[in-house]
Amino acid sequence: MPNSSSAWTILNKVELAGPEQVAKVKAWLDEHFRNLRIVETNHCEVPNEILLGVGRFDPTRSHTHDHEHECTDSNCRDHDHGNNHAQVFSTWSYVTDQPLKLDALRQIMRKLPGTIYRAKGVVHSTDAPQQRAVLQVVGRRVDISLQDEWGERTPRTQIVVIGAVNSLDPEQLQQQFNQATV
Repeated sequence: MPNSSSAWTILNKVELAGPEQVAKVKAWLDEHFRNLRIVETNHCEVPNEILLGVGRFDPTRSHTHDHEHECTDSNCRDHDHGNNHAQVFSTWSYVTDQPLKLDALRQIMRKLPGTIYRAKGVVHSTDAPQQRAVLQVVGRRVDISLQDEWGERTPRTQIVVIGAVNSLDPEQLQQQFNQATV
């Protein structure tokens, strides 16, 4: 039985099971195992980023657009040109100038759907308004740490959420994140 703070479960042969059965299995898993991240697949095709460590996935180095990018040593060192990450992942960004309550943000992050694998960003908080807070979410593990002062930078929150392709509901995510604002 999974008991880690960020366990993964692979649901294979989802096309054979069908959407209704997959929904039932996911509901059962969510009810019994709160800390699971679920990957739906067929033929055991799981993205390497998940198998080898989601924490190393960097959306700034992925193909999230239809156009090709110019490859340099710094941006292609760990990049597999055979993968189009837009076919595997969806991303959504949250930006606000309003400060967030860190406890509220932490609770929101812990309740994200299992189809969200990763979130990260810089947070302007009510808890320490002069300092940048850095958010790191992998699976259900949420880490928020206070860093250096904003200095000349304008305080603002910028968070990127990474999930399974076509699994993100931007309106719902916007509403959830807005609940952490003052």
